Amino acid sequence: MRFNARWGSLVGMAASFALLAGCAGGSSQVPVSGDQPSTQQSVTHQAQSMPGISPYYKHAPSAPIRHLGSWFTTNHPSTNTVFISDVTNNVVDIFDYQQHRQIGQIGNVNIPEGLATDSAGYLYESDTLSQDVQVFAPPYTGKPQVLEDQGEYPVGLHVDASGNVWVANICSGFGGACINNGNVVWYKAGLKGAAKALSGGPGRPYFVTTDRHGNVWADGQVSEFDPTPMIGYWPGGTGSFVTVPISFVFPGGMQFDANGNLLLDDQAGASNGASVIYIYGPGQTTPKSTYTIQTNGEDVVTFALGVGQKRVFAPGALFGVCTLWTYPDDKMGVNTLVPKVLGSQAAIATLPAPSP
Repeated sequence: MRFNARWGSLVGMAASFALLAGCAGGSSQVPVSGDQPSTQQSVTHQAQSMPGISPYYKHAPSAPIRHLGSWFTTNHPSTNTVFISDVTNNVVDIFDYQQHRQIGQIGNVNIPEGLATDSAGYLYESDTLSQDVQVFAPPYTGKPQVLEDQGEYPVGLHVDASGNVWVANICSGFGGACINNGNVVWYKAGLKGAAKALSGGPGRPYFVTTDRHGNVWADGQVSEFDPTPMIGYWPGGTGSFVTVPISFVFPGGMQFDANGNLLLDDQAGASNGASVIYIYGPGQTTPKSTYTIQTNGEDVVTFALGVGQKRVFAPGALFGVCTLWTYPDDKMGVNTLVPKVLGSQAAIATLPAPSP
């Protein structure tokens, strides 16, 4: 069943777990140094009457929640490693995309809405319902380090080139209730100290990333009660949030490539409601090229650039199929990364960690 493109429950889970998924002040001037684009498009949609549930992506998986153990076939993950989270089965599946096979799985996670990796091969997972971020060391079978930020529901996250961890908390509340605005927080490299919140930005942030100038970007919606999409950045990761006038419909993942281009996923940007990845040149607010995610209405929540930034990996939340393209030339067209799997693919990360 297809839900309204703006308001859909994040996960159809047991009633006791009703939850989630997915205007700041500041000048609209884009920094001179810049890899900068921006957002503002007012779209009116009616929210579903589902108290305590906050939308993160367009479709609501309904399969039973499972908790499985962890396994990995090797002690040394390769540069072909792709991590894909499954919010229906509560696992993170690990694949070798060159061998076209699954090589591991991380179990006992609790709605894994975000994934990121760092230069040492550590995997960071937004354990959304647990209200914390788990950090797994290779080979991903041991007990994780936990970054706690109770009262906040983490979704998108990013590790920058210096090892700082940036987390988008989509909303706040307790007991599965997503009732207040969220924020973007960061943990200093080395994961020492408590989370520190940035000032302003989307009231409902979905994703966060950094550009090569050290600016911290976030996209999302204006607030818990105003679904107007917005995107912008904190110059150098501090100060006031700068809104950028890029037009899109439903917030999705974003990432900068090595040339300073911004890749932005619009979960409802195609004419048929399918996901679209727009590519913006440095300083541009109009896309220079577009990847349309299939033609069957697939809901791609986010994406990842692969090895050498020569691949785009896009997991499917609705049909459970991860696809890939060559980047930036798109010579391959759409190809299937792995066979269709049960569940809903929400987040993705690759090794080595991409860096703008």
